[in-house]
Amino acid sequence: MSLRSFLLGLPLAAGLLVVPGCGAAPESSEAELLGSASGAIKDGYLDNKDTGVVGIGMFQQGFLIGLCTGSLIAPNVVLTAHHCVADVLNEDPQTGINCAKTSFDTSFAVSMLGVTTRSTMGNSKNSTYHKVKEVITQTGTPLLCGNDQAILILADNLDPSEAKVLVPRVDSEIVKKDEYYAVGYGATQDDQAGTGAGTRRRRDKLFITCPGAECPSSLKSSVTAEEFVGDVGTCQGDSGGPALDLQDRVIGIISRGGADCTSPIYSDVFGVGQWVKDTTVHGAAVGGYAAPAWTTGYPTHPKFNYPIGGDCAQPSDCASNSCIADGVATYCTRACTDAATCPDGYTCDTAKLGVCFQNHPPPVTSTSTSSTSSSSGGDAASGCSINAGDDPTKPVPWLTSGVVIAALALRRRRAS
Repeated sequence: MSLRSFLLGLPLAAGLLVVPGCGAAPESSEAELLGSASGAIKDGYLDNKDTGVVGIGMFQQGFLIGLCTGSLIAPNVVLTAHHCVADVLNEDPQTGINCAKTSFDTSFAVSMLGVTTRSTMGNSKNSTYHKVKEVITQTGTPLLCGNDQAILILADNLDPSEAKVLVPRVDSEIVKKDEYYAVGYGATQDDQAGTGAGTRRRRDKLFITCPGAECPSSLKSSVTAEEFVGDVGTCQGDSGGPALDLQDRVIGIISRGGADCTSPIYSDVFGVGQWVKDTTVHGAAVGGYAAPAWTTGYPTHPKFNYPIGGDCAQPSDCASNSCIADGVATYCTRACTDAATCPDGYTCDTAKLGVCFQNHPPPVTSTSTSSTSSSSGGDAASGCSINAGDDPTKPVPWLTSGVVIAALALRRRRAS
């Protein structure tokens, strides 16, 4: 089956539909852009690196008839849009989606769905697609606007070598003008053929137009407080795909957008954060692995998640760009807080630097009279003395901030 022919299978492929926007189109030019919704990254570039952004295929008799995009947020958990896994009900014949009444039908059978990490989606349901075990949406029959989220639980856990798991930003809200980038498998043109769909693309340097609660009054009937209006570039087939912040965290899920691939409306991940966390914990139980730390309140910012303990000679040797010399050892460290605790063997210096320090055994002091009297500096042969410049209680972090390094150096000189 050709690419063109499966893209025309629109009735079962909500992610490919160019559907009208929420409510009647207001008169302002800004609102008119939201008068039709779409859901490829137009004017983006081919993306072989963002493997955590996956393609979601809808199949009939083994052939691909529609597609959407999703985010792998745990080894067997994919975050996407509700309308990618269910038909849409109660659309207005003239204006399409109406935020006051448009909702969802029952979810598709899991046998109709497949998830791929390939940068180009295949036309048939073969070994390049992972099977879906469960489709989970929020309880009840929510309206589409503000509730366009779904999670797929896969039948197997994806290996890290195949796809890098993304982190949803469930612990902090977006703000107006925040920069983000978009990734998706959608079309490159807003046409009925879905031209260009099925290949993963990315577009950078995009900016949030407005969080839903802060959007102008002309958009209040089209955007809910649980959503936000993005920039440009998303199109048919990008539905369910992520908006990612500059720390590579998922902040939004594409729901719909404007004509000619403009003004996308995203579900705000923070607004459904608890549901995302709870469902991911369920996915971990199904997959037989420990749930991600962010599901229980651990911060999602990468600065709290870098590996620590590796040898380093300078900050650039560490993924965190933070190298510390504590008088006993030199190693990579990272930021920490009371919530972002350090791993076993480390303590968070919350009162001063806010980084993880290795726990060292206390220095051994000599009890020999002869060794303590032989030299004012201690018995070098015994190795038990601690010189002033080597005091492990006054570690020197080789952090990125020269001010911090200078301050610690001054503190050490005064202490010695």
